[in-house]
Amino acid sequence: MAAIVESSQDAIISKTLDGNITSWNESAERLFGYTAEEMIGSHITKLIPEELILEEDLIAECIRQGQRINTYETQRQRKDGTKIDVALTISPIRDEHKNVVGASKIVRDITARLDVENALRESQYFIEKLANYSPQILYILDPIAWKNIYVNYQSFEILGYTPEEFKNGGTELLLNIVHPDDIPTLYENKNFWQKSQEGQVLTTEYRMRHKNGSWRWLRSREVVFARDDYGQVTKVLGTAQDISDSKEQEQRLYEQGRRESLLREITQRIRQSLDLPTIFNTVVQEIRQFLEADRVVIFQFSPDSDFSVGNIVAESVLAPFKPIINSAIEETCFSNNYAQKYQQGRIQVIEDIHQSHLRQCHIDFLARLQVRANLVLPLINDAILWGLLCIHQCGSSRVWEQTEIDLLKQITNQFEIAIQQATLYEQAQQELASKNQLFVQLTNELEQKKYCLRKFIIELKTICKLCLVYFICNLVRLLQPSNN
Repeated sequence: MAAIVESSQDAIISKTLDGNITSWNESAERLFGYTAEEMIGSHITKLIPEELILEEDLIAECIRQGQRINTYETQRQRKDGTKIDVALTISPIRDEHKNVVGASKIVRDITARLDVENALRESQYFIEKLANYSPQILYILDPIAWKNIYVNYQSFEILGYTPEEFKNGGTELLLNIVHPDDIPTLYENKNFWQKSQEGQVLTTEYRMRHKNGSWRWLRSREVVFARDDYGQVTKVLGTAQDISDSKEQEQRLYEQGRRESLLREITQRIRQSLDLPTIFNTVVQEIRQFLEADRVVIFQFSPDSDFSVGNIVAESVLAPFKPIINSAIEETCFSNNYAQKYQQGRIQVIEDIHQSHLRQCHIDFLARLQVRANLVLPLINDAILWGLLCIHQCGSSRVWEQTEIDLLKQITNQFEIAIQQATLYEQAQQELASKNQLFVQLTNELEQKKYCLRKFIIELKTICKLCLVYFICNLVRLLQPSNN
């Protein structure tokens, strides 16, 4: 036993119940810096920092009761005054009558272990801080169960869900918040992970629904993090960046390009043609398809109707909603007052006729036409209200975007140019027809006069011939000698 004590790497110390040291091995000398001669007979409190002296009373009480103390971590003091972290295992020493007469202490230096643990805690704290202050979502995904094992706090900032909600929600939460169109893509990623090389990164763009119901675009970069003994991927490490703003910008640029393209086509068509019905029919079709509306019509007021009667002169309508082309429309609610406002540039924007400021007679009129939401812009010709461009949403209410309104304002400007050109062309044609008619009339009159003149000349010639004959006859008679 003595050999075991002396060869132990841990300090082994024996003491009486009063705390006097009775044995001190070599490891104790190395640990505390005291020799056995210096410590045997000394009180155990010589090794205890002043602020921890009360510990010894508690330990002594446990030993007197015959209790063993296992791995009690505390601090002790070396000969040079420095403190060391130790783990104590204390057992009672009994005599032949089993009475407790002292205690045996095994003292292990745990300074290195605690340094490692502290460093690890600091490292974990640093990593957690880094993860939580990262602008991106950091996560570890179980690709087999398709649930998150770890998610940083940025998940709350970007998607409104805390890390705990993600972990507790499991697969069901992911399936509920990933956009249905993007779920197949994410499932296909499993095949990539199983075949991927170490360090190979998979980049994916997809949508997730925020807790408030809005959709957020994410761009994830994922790499295999762990495999089992059979090479099966068990963990995927990923980052997800919120790219919603850039996606919205891309969409705005795309829509702007579409609007500019549509406007160019309409402008070119108007410049190339004076056929107003063809222009109207083509453009209303293009507008309806572009805006994904249910119906687009052009309404023309009848002259001298006090802006209450007119006709639908062009229409594009989506089935099953009823066409109203060539319908004579009489809207008694539309008074001169409304016409003046439209003539001054008013644009009517109605998201839902049943939640609007419209008069009941106007609501009833629109309901008969199956209109639920509408957008109405004036068409002006020579400072007079010529008609209206009407965009109808029939199947549901609709929030009209300002970009849509701005586009339609530009289109109505082109319509007004087309109407003006067609009006001028029609006036020119009428003037030309009138002049042609006058020309024909003058030509006919000239031909009549020429005919009369020719007839007069012929008659004059005939008279002249008769006069000449008469003259000659008289002259001959005068020249003949008289018989008398």
